[in-house]
Amino acid sequence: MRFKKSIFFLVQFTFFIAGVFAQQNTSPKYYLNYDEKPIAQSKAIYLMVAYKNSPKDTIWQRELYYNRLKPVLIAKGLCLDSAGLLKQGKYSYQHESGKLAKQGFFSNNLKTGEWKEWSAAGKLIRQENYSNGHLAGQCISWNGDGIVTDSVWLDKEGIGKGIGFYTDGIIKSTGNYRAGIKEGEWIFYYDVAGNKKSMIANFSKDEAKTFTCFTINGEVQTQDCIFEREASFPGEGQSAWVAYLVKSLENVKSEKYLASGTSHVVMLKFIIDVDGSVTGVEVENPAIEKLEAKARDIIKKSPKWIPAIQYGQKVNAYRRQPLTFAVD
Repeated sequence: MRFKKSIFFLVQFTFFIAGVFAQQNTSPKYYLNYDEKPIAQSKAIYLMVAYKNSPKDTIWQRELYYNRLKPVLIAKGLCLDSAGLLKQGKYSYQHESGKLAKQGFFSNNLKTGEWKEWSAAGKLIRQENYSNGHLAGQCISWNGDGIVTDSVWLDKEGIGKGIGFYTDGIIKSTGNYRAGIKEGEWIFYYDVAGNKKSMIANFSKDEAKTFTCFTINGEVQTQDCIFEREASFPGEGQSAWVAYLVKSLENVKSEKYLASGTSHVVMLKFIIDVDGSVTGVEVENPAIEKLEAKARDIIKKSPKWIPAIQYGQKVNAYRRQPLTFAVD
């Protein structure tokens, strides 16, 4: 399931260690949201800096970091302005491990030519072509096992068709594109033989304006007829989830594993399955085994969530969650 990525931080860090960046401290800093649009510092996901290697340079260097106590570089390239809003030329994104995540070219802040994306394991998972900022040509996505999950064929104007697949080869979706975005009727299917529809949706400018849901038996259904809904924690959603994590962290005697005045962040990933259970809990940055076992237990003992829905079907949702352990 591909929603905009949501990472909930127990503490929103809004200051940075002096000298951590490659550019001069006098370089302007900008705070951005997930779409790399300017936002208030207290709500920012990213911090961006733009600088020149030499006063004589006509183009700026652009670097994007996660907005954390210890910033992590996730993207770098060139831009035409000091505010870093007009990306230009080759641009690269990277995973937190430092491995290449995505790479391509911009022309006056519009994607152009070939773009590629790689998984954290280094496998190619998407290859796209752009013209004047919109998809054009052939675009293909693969899962981590190299199985095609999406295939799109568009002319230079971005007009054409797309088809999505489940990992077992059954068709997941079919529909049309115009100017590189979904337009008109799209049909979504259950992951069963026989092309059984779960939803028919009508798109305008890449947004589903109207849709009808069906049971697996082909009957129109209205219960849980939802285009997309993220998994949510019961009660007050995000605030209830943070409260659960804070209470759980308070029960951990971090001083058994950390020295006084230190902290350690454990990054976890997990799945919220179709009945709301938390499964597949893994630590992404192993370092302190006993402390990480505590972190895994906190996530595993979570109450059931309200499951995600996509195209009228309950689906698995994938989450990442940092937990910060500290000793005063």
